[in-house]
Amino acid sequence: MACFKLSQIKSSEKEACAGEGEVIATYKTAVSGEANTSLQHSVALRIGCTVEHEFQPSERFSEQNPSGSSLRNTNFCIFIDKSGKESNASFMADQHSEIDLAGFIDHALLSPTATPEDVSRCCAEADRYKFATVCVYPGHVKQAVEILLNKFSGVCTVIGFPAGATTSGVKLYEAQEAVENGADELDVVINLGWLKVGKTNEMHRELAEICELGQPVKAILETALLTDDEKKLAADVCLDAGVAYLKTSTGWFGGATVEDVKLLKQITKDRVGIKASGGIRTIDQAIDLIVAGATRLGTSRSVELMRQRDTLE
Repeated sequence: MACFKLSQIKSSEKEACAGEGEVIATYKTAVSGEANTSLQHSVALRIGCTVEHEFQPSERFSEQNPSGSSLRNTNFCIFIDKSGKESNASFMADQHSEIDLAGFIDHALLSPTATPEDVSRCCAEADRYKFATVCVYPGHVKQAVEILLNKFSGVCTVIGFPAGATTSGVKLYEAQEAVENGADELDVVINLGWLKVGKTNEMHRELAEICELGQPVKAILETALLTDDEKKLAADVCLDAGVAYLKTSTGWFGGATVEDVKLLKQITKDRVGIKASGGIRTIDQAIDLIVAGATRLGTSRSVELMRQRDTLE
């Protein structure tokens, strides 16, 4: 199989990717003749090939993201086998080289001792490898935005991090200031205490107000501290509030697992993205999480992962 990165695909452009196999149709009509419910943008497909479509910041989902927020650099792969039938609407990864790993990564610098020099280095690494974003504390957003102006990588920041126990007003102000300083995405820690006692209205109101700022919000669930029923409840509240992603973890209380990613994918039914974060140390872990359904990876070991990938190619 081969992987092709596409951008700004129009429904009329059936020749958008090149390689082995015959272009059978745009994705809208390739399998059943009906518009697919997961992807709202047409993508050219070739029999026997994996095709990846990278959504640009200006593109929007209708069914996956009811709030209408744009999802920056979200990656999806579809595999059509030689019979022309869809064999996996999520990801096929028989070989590491078939996945554009860098495009999945939020390059994290969330050490409390991070200096401006560390931020500059983090941004340079993101620009070199074309990571989806850098993920920095709010205090570093303005610097990161200035460095990455007109570059591929966006700037993500964390809100209410890492405990999520600050007041809703503080979280909203923190988010507002981050957006004013140029943040492209907001990773917001939910109030776990409210979740544990069933204060879902308060949770919903807090997240919905931040989502109204207009930037994609990733709700951090801290899955290592939750039961499966609590994960489902949290996901339902977050989706209803308008988040663009569910994120597994801060990394402070446990990391992402394949099981949790699969569960979140099952719960959300591809309506939002899934960010796996925390404890991602090896290329195999990263690929396993992507295959399980993760559409974004949060890690401070991004460069190490890319070096591991290079040794396999």
